[in-house]
Amino acid sequence: MRFFGLILSLLVTASVSAQIQRGDRFLSVDGRAGASLTGASVTPLVSGDLGGIVLPGTFSEGLAYATPAYGLALTDRLIVGGSLTAVHPFGSRSDIGSIGLSPYLRYYGINRAQLGVYGQVMTGLGYRNGDLTGPDAVTVGAGLQLPLAVGARFGPSVDYVIGGAGNTLELGIRVELILGRNNRLQEAAVGSFSKGAIMLGSQFVGAVVREDVSSAGVVVGGHYFLTDRLTAAPTIGMEGYQTDFSRPNVTRITTLRNYAVGLSSRYYLTTERHLLWFAEAGVGYQTNYSRRDFGNGEIRSSSDVFLLTASAGGQLFIRDNVALEAGPQFRRFFGDGVNYSLFSLNGGIRFLL
Repeated sequence: MRFFGLILSLLVTASVSAQIQRGDRFLSVDGRAGASLTGASVTPLVSGDLGGIVLPGTFSEGLAYATPAYGLALTDRLIVGGSLTAVHPFGSRSDIGSIGLSPYLRYYGINRAQLGVYGQVMTGLGYRNGDLTGPDAVTVGAGLQLPLAVGARFGPSVDYVIGGAGNTLELGIRVELILGRNNRLQEAAVGSFSKGAIMLGSQFVGAVVREDVSSAGVVVGGHYFLTDRLTAAPTIGMEGYQTDFSRPNVTRITTLRNYAVGLSSRYYLTTERHLLWFAEAGVGYQTNYSRRDFGNGEIRSSSDVFLLTASAGGQLFIRDNVALEAGPQFRRFFGDGVNYSLFSLNGGIRFLL
């Protein structure tokens, strides 16, 4: 019954969602950027899709990063925007920081409440170790968007990167939040939950294909409200990566695969307020497989890693169903040849269906 209730709610959302209008602002929710920088691999128990700081247990070095993606509707069909990736290690690696800016221009051929179809062109600029790089590649792409919740859209996308390390085909599913035109509401948004509600954060579904390299991954999860304060949050992640740099009489093939599951529970200390506070704890499991064939016989290996995590934080609601989230997190990894801890301060986005 709950499944049919969810389907009905999505249909209702589709009927009330508005089309894009001039002045609307966009936030992209991309889970891969944050996960790859926080040491999460495919274990998706991290909400750092906007930025954060990661520290090892020794506090001897660390990493600060930011990955926001923003867009603005110049007309009802034309969108200009960009994504920023800033990474600054500190400690022994403090000299290898980098900044990347990827501006894009998007045009909607179809802009309806129930359907959006667009074409997009994007390039990239970078700064690393005192050197300015790019633009050495251009990305042309297209996508389809369907309503997911009030002010949220999702759908498949296809991009083709020309230049750079080599022409690359990228497939994925994008989730974007449409915040409207008003930077400030007349009344502060209030976070309110009910039993059976679903809250999502960043999700990732994608694949990359190049002449010598291919990869694919899925990182999905969300919070299901058992009561108006207590959630259960199952997550799942899968990732595959293969390189084939073989040449005549030379074999160089590498295959990596990771599978992960996680379960956490969150309790809200406050509700029905503009700013909510919570505490959360969870467990995770990841299995890793690798195969390397360099012409002198295959080398295979596998490992299992377990994860314990505890976190706390706050959610500031910028719309009644959209919140910015930030807070500290502790993670303990242990298993085959693995025994370390990470402390982090994560910033992300959550939205209610």
